[in-house]
Amino acid sequence: MKLESRNLKPDLRTFLGLFILSIVFTLVLRAILHLSTSWNAFEVNSSLWWFNLITYPLGISIGVTLGARRIQLKIADTDNIEKAKNWTLEYFSKNGLRIRENNSSGTTLESTNSFGRLFNNWFGTELVSVRHIDNKVIVEGPFRHVDSIDSKLRFSKSLN
Repeated sequence: MKLESRNLKPDLRTFLGLFILSIVFTLVLRAILHLSTSWNAFEVNSSLWWFNLITYPLGISIGVTLGARRIQLKIADTDNIEKAKNWTLEYFSKNGLRIRENNSSGTTLESTNSFGRLFNNWFGTELVSVRHIDNKVIVEGPFRHVDSIDSKLRFSKSLN
């Protein structure tokens, strides 16, 4: 069995969504601070204020986007590729994921925990996809899920 894993590029939509969300959050906090501490609540004549409005959300969104990068694992050169795909799906279902969508192109899984689905799956960063293409099983998702499959296959040899 041949296993190959690699990091995928960060998603631009995730970055832009987080950047806009961070700017809105920063503006709301700044407005609350101004309303509670000064008479001129919306007077923003400080250049440092504008610098902070851009740099804090930019730094936060870059960090979270890089941290939320997806990883791809390719499982190839196995005797029974369908068994490998079914084992992968079964492993995920035993470890807190459920099938969200199953179609001809592949299977998408999500967390069974409602708190995890609400707060961890913003911008699709927590979804796991399992596809079967050209005698390969391709697993894409967050590091903790994909690495658990990779480690299990590398060190326990449960498919042989």
